[in-house]
Amino acid sequence: MQRAFILLACLLVCPALDASADTAPARDRARTYLMLRVVDALDLSDDKALQMRDILHRADDRRLELTKKRDALDAEMRATLARSPVDASKLGPLVADSHQVQRDLAALPEKTFAEAQAILSVEQQAAWHDDVSLYVHTIDTLGDDPYRVDLYERLGELYTRRGDLRHAALAWDGAIAANPSAPRARWERARIRLRRGDLDGAVADCDALLAARDEPAVRELRGVALGRLGRFDEAIADLARAAPARPGARRALEATVVTRVLVGISR
Repeated sequence: MQRAFILLACLLVCPALDASADTAPARDRARTYLMLRVVDALDLSDDKALQMRDILHRADDRRLELTKKRDALDAEMRATLARSPVDASKLGPLVADSHQVQRDLAALPEKTFAEAQAILSVEQQAAWHDDVSLYVHTIDTLGDDPYRVDLYERLGELYTRRGDLRHAALAWDGAIAANPSAPRARWERARIRLRRGDLDGAVADCDALLAARDEPAVRELRGVALGRLGRFDEAIADLARAAPARPGARRALEATVVTRVLVGISR
């Protein structure tokens, strides 16, 4: 198995040695190398290792095909724009084709990961999903690649399942830094901040989410955090809005009203 791993590494990784780490081909081959690490770590049979090799070869061929198509479309669009007057009837289809190629390129890593995991047993897939070093190393190799957001979110899920809320929060921080508008990352970080007692942080994340879309679950979480901060009027307003759709919000609303009365009596 070790010899098979070394052979696959030579076939698929060595061509990237002269490439810049910031180039797309280098990032794709970095993913390939990491997947080969998984092949070795999971001690796959030679048959499954060969299946993995075929998946990676097909992915690399597809990436090269799409890259060439993208470059050809870019050249054709530049030539079309250089003509006067610009032929809008020709430019529109070129732009549409270019966007489709970009979408296909962006989806290729996830598709490749899915194909690779499909040949693994349930136990092997679980081991792969629970490999923190795999996620961390992959994130480090991707530069500003948008795919980092997905990996940060998976890492956040993994740490949350393990009960490691500090590292989970850091993972969600990474996802938000890579994409500030990522709603799922904001929501998960707000929940963790509430659990860790970072009430102001939880409220800030909820404010960002509510600015984009008003959701009862977010109102409930914000109301709970505000109640714990002693901002009872704001908390009651949020919980009252969430209560029709959220049984937990109704209970929290009742408790917050009682707490506000008791605090008023004690003063």
